[in-house]
Amino acid sequence: MQRIKIEKQVFKIALVFILAFTSEANTQRLPIGQWNAHLPYQNCKSVTGSSTKIWAATDNGLFVLNKSD
Repeated sequence: MQRIKIEKQVFKIALVFILAFTSEANTQRLPIGQWNAHLPYQNCKSVTGSSTKIWAATDNGLFVLNKSD
């Protein structure tokens, strides 16, 4: 009886680790060795646009929004 309880606990712990690591692996979208920047874009310093795109400048960089998206 005690052995069954221990096996159930080990199974639960293993299941938690498996789910944690597989969910983390699914969120990785870039190949190993490449970077993805997560910069704050809340404070735009300048915005301009054309017929197809909107350009915005922030303290940390420049980004473009395609109007068709």
